Amino acid sequence: MGEDYQIIGLFGAGGMGKVYKVRNTIGDRIDALKVLLPDLAEDSELADCFIREIGLQASLNHIDRAGLRAEFRLENQFLVVMEFVEGTTLDERSKVGVKVGDHLGVFRQGRQIKDPATGKVLKTIESKLGDVTVTEVDDSSSTGTYSGQPPKVGDTVRNSQ
Repeated sequence: MGEDYQIIGLFGAGGMGKVYKVRNTIGDRIDALKVLLPDLAEDSELADCFIREIGLQASLNHIDRAGLRAEFRLENQFLVVMEFVEGTTLDERSKVGVKVGDHLGVFRQGRQIKDPATGKVLKTIESKLGDVTVTEVDDSSSTGTYSGQPPKVGDTVRNSQ
């Protein structure tokens, strides 16, 4: 990894690893770096599961999936570099006041209307895909029921109003 990636910060963590938001210094872009937790790298069953996940993701190439950029081992540590997709999750919303019973909308950005002279975006057309009703909230997550069209990577969640 060396100087190729600069860690911006921790993005998330789960039972098997952590995900960092990183800057690819060569391509000057923001990526996500998923790292299998060090103590789990010694567990061959969990390591095999992580490797299978990498293989599955590498086999998928679709506009609605975060793209896999690279996968490698570094000092017996498994790492995966993925496309970083901006957006708002229910977990993030819970930290700014999402409560049980809140109704949120799921929106998809459509085409943009640009000034032909400057290229500046004047308006973005978006469509509402569905609604989320928050059913549970705790310190680290939110859960809800969803009705509407299937959401995709890159869709956003916000107050419906």
